[in-house]
Amino acid sequence: RLAKSLGTGLGTASQGVTVVSLDGQWLKLLQAEGPPRARRITKLLACPVQGSSPEDILQQLNKACAAEEILPKDVLIANPTHLSTVRLFSLPSTDPKEIRDIVDLQAEKHTPYAKDEVLTDFKVIDRDKSGYSRVLLVITHQDVVHRAVRLAEASGWTLERVGCELEGLVHWSQLARHAAGGQPRATG
Repeated sequence: RLAKSLGTGLGTASQGVTVVSLDGQWLKLLQAEGPPRARRITKLLACPVQGSSPEDILQQLNKACAAEEILPKDVLIANPTHLSTVRLFSLPSTDPKEIRDIVDLQAEKHTPYAKDEVLTDFKVIDRDKSGYSRVLLVITHQDVVHRAVRLAEASGWTLERVGCELEGLVHWSQLARHAAGGQPRATG
């Protein structure tokens, strides 16, 4: 089942997560264990894949996972940021429907591809009391995402969701701010 859109939010029920990122040069994998707010990285893997066929990449991934004893859990695909269009902006609304409508218009403005060739999603990073929302918009060509989805499926992994590498940094920043005693910000 290929992705119809990018997803937002990280899985919270599992005791572990496996994140996969695939671009034209590297296959990267990160595995973390533990509950969501106390996860620790247990495995890291980076394999050069430039010029490799999908079959070669699959074989390389399976061999590396076996050697490193990596058992995937809650598999997330982190679409590489350099293969995406990413925008961070403020909108004069906190209403989810209004935000969705505005984001859809913004997405069309920021891509040279036809609407049916791209995958888009957004995450509300912050809402303030004056009625504004800070939004992270991610747009990517579906072929980039589908390549990684096909790899996960060919590996026999159950895909939890597809997101963007930048989301991980945003999530980490929010957790770090909360752990340091800062006020957690509303997300949506």
